[in-house]
Amino acid sequence: MLRFLIILLSYSILWASIPAGYYDAADGKTGIALQQALHDIIDNHTVISYSSLWTYFQTTDDKANGKVWDIYSDNPSGSPPYEFTFVDDQCGSYANEGDCYNREHSWPKSWFDSATPMYTDLFHIIPTDGKVNGMRSNYPYGEVSNPTWTSQNGSKLGPNTSSGYSGTVFEPIDAYKGDLARNYFYMSTRYYGEDSGWTGSDMTNGSQLESWALDLLMSWHDDDAVSQKELDRNEAVYGIQGNRNPFIDHPEYVAQIWGSVPNAPTNLASSNVGETSLTLSWTDNASDENGYYVYNNTSPIDTLPASTITTNISGLSAGTSYTFKVSCYNDAGESSKASHTVSTTGLSGSVEIYISEVSEGTATATEFLELYNAGSSAVDISNYKIIRVTASNNASEFVFDIGSDGTAGDLNIPAKGLWVLSRGADRSTFESGFSSFPTAAKFYQGTSDLYYASGTARRWRLRGSDGTVDTDDGTLIDDTDDAAGGSDKRTVQSSGNTFTTSSSSSGANSTPGELDNDQSLPVELSAWSTESLRGQVVLNWTTESELENQGFIVERRNAKAEDRAMLQIASFATNAALIGHGSTTARNTYSFTDQHVAVGQTYTYQLSDVDYSGKLTKYAEISVTVKAAAEDLKPTDLVLQAAYPNPFNPEVTVAFTLMGEALRTASLQVFDMNGRFVTSLYAGITKPGTYTVTWDGGTVTSGIYFIRLSSGNDVQFQRVTLLK
Repeated sequence: MLRFLIILLSYSILWASIPAGYYDAADGKTGIALQQALHDIIDNHTVISYSSLWTYFQTTDDKANGKVWDIYSDNPSGSPPYEFTFVDDQCGSYANEGDCYNREHSWPKSWFDSATPMYTDLFHIIPTDGKVNGMRSNYPYGEVSNPTWTSQNGSKLGPNTSSGYSGTVFEPIDAYKGDLARNYFYMSTRYYGEDSGWTGSDMTNGSQLESWALDLLMSWHDDDAVSQKELDRNEAVYGIQGNRNPFIDHPEYVAQIWGSVPNAPTNLASSNVGETSLTLSWTDNASDENGYYVYNNTSPIDTLPASTITTNISGLSAGTSYTFKVSCYNDAGESSKASHTVSTTGLSGSVEIYISEVSEGTATATEFLELYNAGSSAVDISNYKIIRVTASNNASEFVFDIGSDGTAGDLNIPAKGLWVLSRGADRSTFESGFSSFPTAAKFYQGTSDLYYASGTARRWRLRGSDGTVDTDDGTLIDDTDDAAGGSDKRTVQSSGNTFTTSSSSSGANSTPGELDNDQSLPVELSAWSTESLRGQVVLNWTTESELENQGFIVERRNAKAEDRAMLQIASFATNAALIGHGSTTARNTYSFTDQHVAVGQTYTYQLSDVDYSGKLTKYAEISVTVKAAAEDLKPTDLVLQAAYPNPFNPEVTVAFTLMGEALRTASLQVFDMNGRFVTSLYAGITKPGTYTVTWDGGTVTSGIYFIRLSSGNDVQFQRVTLLK
């Protein structure tokens, strides 16, 4: 059987609106189990009438010019010999090519005895020239070297030359071989187990393909990747029948059912789990893999070499549940995915509570302790604890259960608000000692012997948990000594020998409520916006200055699922475009394009920066609804067309189009997965039109590369895969 490589990222330039969760029941399955699962998903579609096909063709098979999209007469690289007009050119009778178009059962109806629902299933019925359809008759598809008849667009009839069958076959042009192969894979899966009594043919056994035909169609599927035409038709038929062609949505399913994919990894587990990072490990069960894919839920985040059994994940959000998946791949395709769900430590979402200030009035007592809510939502801290521990042996010396140990106060900290716990004083008494105490701050009166100690150096911890008051339990939120609860936490003011900023070992001379003046943010962000552009989402932001800025993290949430946590989709750790400029006072602009989106869906994005100490600063959430590419096409736009072949070895051809009337500069460059420049394919002042260039990757290693087309402010990227 011909083996082939299906790389998921090679389809990232295409857009399909797969309903959320549509294929969940197929996740993790391969072989017959996967085919059965897909059958159950697309089964029981809405059955339409045969006469209605004429009308439905007008939305499923219409060209941009409104003409009938007939694959037996179309010429993708030039002008077709003729075109049909809907309704006006319906067959009737015909004698020559171009007389009329009819309803072609690409899987001939005699193979399933003209039974329903196959007889009107739009996924294999297409409008075609009546004469060419008649010449095709009920012959199988195949490959022809010495045709006995050739149509005006190059489709051929004659003896089959592919291995395993020598009878008469019909060969369509190369541009539509993959389309027809995926139609056949659909039929084999939609009617899997429902083919009792089918007559079959030299190409099929019931609904399943003979081995020679399966080899042939798998090679057609590999050589002719999913096109925008197929994606559009899939959406249109879904709107009519209520089911989809899985092999258009997920081309990798072909190899996972009929190919020899490697054995999937197992025992996926996590270790070294912190607030923003963790380690994944798994068991390698394959000896024939080319490498591994790592996913954050459904989004690919890394590609690893063969025999890898561990990887470090960084840039995560605290207190957030993640589902990671790992699969391996080879020339036949991708294995099923091992899945593991794990939650990072610390507080979740945008809630960030800091121990922002501590003041020790004597060697044996603390005057007050201040908490700051840096998050965007109010936080109820009634189940939180404040623990004093000795620095020498890390033992809990005193536990103050906020919800039960105090005598008065509000236990709700507003967003960007302060909360102060005092030692045995009511608010009026406390405020008289601190004239600058903010009136808006929440106040809580603690016990008179609060934080009593013997004078040895100590630190403070904040934990969020229910539990007993005499144990140091629960999730660590903040630690004033070493920020053990997460490197993005900070103590702004502290005192005593344990602390270093504005320390006071005697006398209550620290003032609460000064948090906002204590430390500046690592990045001064002056602009942060999103826009839908050409069926993708483009994020743009500008910094006026940066202080020890490692880089940025981009997170995303589907706005239709507000209860779901943000998922990281990009990080400076793996994307060079998101690496910060360290410390600078110069203005810098950044941009990131999210290609893994569905037209019509609304997404919410959040941007964060990370400084050299690992502190994470989050910015406002922004939502955007994805528009189709045609909705925002402007006369001056540029179009980066699908690279071919993709994957490639060693050459790939890339075409791009500049639209409009004026001359404009354009450049076409290649970068590797780490954002490093590889080569320039084109640069210059260019007239409007379409240009084609070829990149020979013979001097670089196998892997994923990015082709970047830019002209003025317009930029487009495309992934290509070099396989040697």
